[in-house]
Amino acid sequence: MLGNNATVTIWNRLHIDRKEEFIRTVIPVKCKYLLEVKSQSSGAGAGMSATIYNVHKLNIPWSENYKPFSEWQSMTAEERKGFFTLSPEDIIALGERDDEITGENPNRLPDVLGRLSPHVFTIKAIQDNTRAALGKHWHIVGI
Repeated sequence: MLGNNATVTIWNRLHIDRKEEFIRTVIPVKCKYLLEVKSQSSGAGAGMSATIYNVHKLNIPWSENYKPFSEWQSMTAEERKGFFTLSPEDIIALGERDDEITGENPNRLPDVLGRLSPHVFTIKAIQDNTRAALGKHWHIVGI
């Protein structure tokens, strides 16, 4: 079961003139969030090791502020304000965040991820459930 309603902030990645930019938007709908701790073992006997990692699951209800990536990408910077898209490698954090990812110290991507940890993740998979009869949403999985 996913947790309580949560406000989330997304940083959409955009490549402009060989430069990576991040556009921050607070998603305008309450989302359902779940953090799971997973482990993976490898090897056997004395050489066995285990890796423990977080898996973030987020359901974002349908929103008129969502745009498919191709449409969002073709908008001007001014037109993009208030809209968001969902793509692998975008960053999501719990809460309404004002951190900007600029590529310069102290706002490089690793700096921001470190400050917001453990309630920040990179999108790895997106399932579009917006065609469902009820409960239209996007299901996001990230690490």
